[in-house]
Amino acid sequence: MTRTTRLLPLVLLAVAALALGLAPLAAFSAPSPPPSCAVQASARPTRTPGIYTVTVAVTPECPPDGVANVRLESYLGGHFPRNSWFKVRPGLPLIRSGTPWYWRARVRSQSGAASYPLIIPGMTSPFSPARPPR
Repeated sequence: MTRTTRLLPLVLLAVAALALGLAPLAAFSAPSPPPSCAVQASARPTRTPGIYTVTVAVTPECPPDGVANVRLESYLGGHFPRNSWFKVRPGLPLIRSGTPWYWRARVRSQSGAASYPLIIPGMTSPFSPARPPR
């Protein structure tokens, strides 16, 4: 056997080791996810009692590339959108009209492993007694 036939497997092994050694470096060059932002919600009543126009927006402290994943859900079950989350960004709020008083918002964590309810201020039942003026 010649010397080159003995060296060929060693050269191939060295090239493979080099290629595998550089593979983990590709993970470091992946873009980081956008920063997760806090949200604020508000409700404006419509002409129909108990129905509101809801606005969910990121707070002013959110960086320009920040994002928040939100959706609207009912206390009785069900949510909107049905199979996904809205991506709320600075300058791009979620505005949904025709929302009943018993709905709330839900905010998903950046990891996606948890979500948190957000009570929307200003939404009251049309059946609740009127509050005395202050």
